[in-house]
Amino acid sequence: MCRNILFYIVPLLFIGFASCQRDDDEPAVNPNKIISRLYVSTSDYEPGAATQVNNIWVIDSAASENSFAALTSYGSTVRGGRTIHFSPLNSGALFQAGINTPGLNDTAIHVLRINDAGVVSPSGRLANRKFDNVRGLFHTIVNSGINASSEFLLALNQGAGNQFGDLFVFLNPRNSGGFKVPNFRVPLNFVPWGMYIDEKDVLMVKTGNEGGLVVFNNMTNQFVEKTDSILNITPSYTLTVTGSRNLRGMAYSKIKDIMVLTDYEGTGSAVGDGRILIFENFSSHVSNKNIVPTRVISGVATNLTRPMDIAIDPLEDGKYIYVADSQAKLVLRFEITDEGNVAPNKSLNLNGATPAGLSLDSRN
Repeated sequence: MCRNILFYIVPLLFIGFASCQRDDDEPAVNPNKIISRLYVSTSDYEPGAATQVNNIWVIDSAASENSFAALTSYGSTVRGGRTIHFSPLNSGALFQAGINTPGLNDTAIHVLRINDAGVVSPSGRLANRKFDNVRGLFHTIVNSGINASSEFLLALNQGAGNQFGDLFVFLNPRNSGGFKVPNFRVPLNFVPWGMYIDEKDVLMVKTGNEGGLVVFNNMTNQFVEKTDSILNITPSYTLTVTGSRNLRGMAYSKIKDIMVLTDYEGTGSAVGDGRILIFENFSSHVSNKNIVPTRVISGVATNLTRPMDIAIDPLEDGKYIYVADSQAKLVLRFEITDEGNVAPNKSLNLNGATPAGLSLDSRN
């Protein structure tokens, strides 16, 4: 008899344990699932329209060999999007700034939430009239100094009437719903466009003829060690890209040690004007010098015209480079090993929308 009772009870115990394992209705985390999600910011806006076009597009499974398509789109309150940055830190957040077409000023950095499925929803905004031409965003955490484990959002801006640009720095950027005064301002002596943080080092694109990369070693530590609102920080070194004209987006794969930049000739109005500059063994450049690309992707077959932003898969087995081309109105995917006048691996038209910014979430 006892054996018969146990025959029925033991399976029930296992079923009960399994059903109680998660009681919050959240899907179990799959440790083998790879996230490869590309966020695209588009600049289209219609003044006075009752319904605005969506300006954030989400390409899920962006690294899929067989598929490259927009999963969802979302309409943020930005009056035409430009810079966009996804951060996986502290449950993840998406930051977007406007293109600020004359007469359509939107001087705010918008903060958005992302759920597990990549669905975008509003969260807050950092508003200040100084944010009239944001060209770079990056979210980081600094684990040292008097503000240990503090969140910072860095925003590059080249404002009206400012010959060069400024770096604005915000502490706890997600805790504001309106007007926000930056905790720090770092005056720059060059015209910036694009930014990346490698641990505590900050790299910025210097655009214009003979532009390049301006590197500030150990910069983020200074945000927790100083209290002055204006920080005059001298760059550690500048890497000048010989022959560059209109450097825009930048992205870096630390595992592969590859830096990629976008550039275009003249006005970037003809197919073939745009190019992708690829620098291998990038970390070997640690002082003022002129650098030349290891490889260049350019030519009519590439469809590159005016590439405004770029992303590279940072994973060890990552295969792709992604480009937002605002003149061609395409999101293009190339292989990291590409060179010369090659066709994109994939090409995506977002229903005629104008891609202006990219941010890639790629994690194991």
